[in-house]
Amino acid sequence: MAAPPPGGVVALNSKRPEFEQGGELRFRVGNNNQRSAAFDLTGPTGEEQRVAFRLTGIASAADTQFGPAEEERYAIAPRLTWDITDDTSLTVEAYLQDEPEGGYHSGVPYEGAVVAHNGRKISNNFYDGEEDYDTYERTQRMFGYSLEHRFNDQVTGRQLMRYLNSDVVLNQVYGFGWVSPESNELTRYYSGSDESLEAWTLDNQLEANISSGFMDHTLLFGMDYQQRENDVSWPTGYFPPINAFNPVYGSAPIEFYAPIRERHEIDQTGVYLQDQIALDNWRFTLGGRYDWVNIDNANRDSGDTSSLSDTQFSGRAGVVYLFDNGVAPYLSYSTAFTPTSFVDEGGDLLKPMEGEQWEIGVKYQPNGSQNQYSAALFHIGQENVATKEQPTDPYRAVGRSNPKG
Repeated sequence: MAAPPPGGVVALNSKRPEFEQGGELRFRVGNNNQRSAAFDLTGPTGEEQRVAFRLTGIASAADTQFGPAEEERYAIAPRLTWDITDDTSLTVEAYLQDEPEGGYHSGVPYEGAVVAHNGRKISNNFYDGEEDYDTYERTQRMFGYSLEHRFNDQVTGRQLMRYLNSDVVLNQVYGFGWVSPESNELTRYYSGSDESLEAWTLDNQLEANISSGFMDHTLLFGMDYQQRENDVSWPTGYFPPINAFNPVYGSAPIEFYAPIRERHEIDQTGVYLQDQIALDNWRFTLGGRYDWVNIDNANRDSGDTSSLSDTQFSGRAGVVYLFDNGVAPYLSYSTAFTPTSFVDEGGDLLKPMEGEQWEIGVKYQPNGSQNQYSAALFHIGQENVATKEQPTDPYRAVGRSNPKG
């Protein structure tokens, strides 16, 4: 239950094994030579049917709107659930993904794309890179388990563990603004990245459902720990400008700089407590989390090191009223704490990002319908946000010192 950054997160749930036989095959084709095939198989195994499996996989590929850039991905995810007893279950899972082609990740200036530049607009098929220098490859491997035990009808304990290993190689030539207001040429930079990430996460939870007469409580208490080690190599350089309206390719680099080679390590421990309260048609949520974080950075060439130890409390509160007609107005408030491994011009680690969010809105689901509608107003404030002006600039922290301002 790590505190999410302001704005929230997208909730993604893995498909879990089911104790009923099922399966699906899916094939897709589309423009830009898109094609994919996927499968999803699940069901019980053994005579006692206390074990169920799930196996999902996908292979996909496509051209892109950017010249020679392509996309290609392969993934497979086996999962196994074992109902050890009526009250205890164990799910083990793995996820393997390989992307030999990762598409293209550049952009063009507002002036020239949305509004005209020197009376002309850039084609949406414009490619500002160089085929001989643009690559993107990524491999991910994830293994984990989820152990759950129900002590009684009110109390359930869980332990979740995840291990992730990821390798990414990125080389890209990209445009970065017009050479001058009168020019039709874009300045071009080169940036590369060769990264290897290894991460562990362990989360222990205890959930209790308590009825206190006129109120029902769902209490969640937990402690989690995560460790990340990231080895990076970041080369940079310059390429000749390119005419955005009449591009000519085949340029060689003007200059390459020696890569920045660093090792980043983050250890974070957190404890959290949350109470979800049901009172007639009212629903209240109160939660708090306290984190201890240690960050160490090392330059693998110079041997220079920097470190940071910090602690932070973050919390959230929310209320919603459930009308009988499916209308549910709500109000929420949350704070956030996100460590970073970026360093400033002096080689010191930036302080963790802190944020605050207020949100008010309404959700509506008509009775007897699966349709859902929502509208919201929110205010987000952040400080210590890592940013930099140019690709070769050092990072610096920006943001208001008072997010409420």
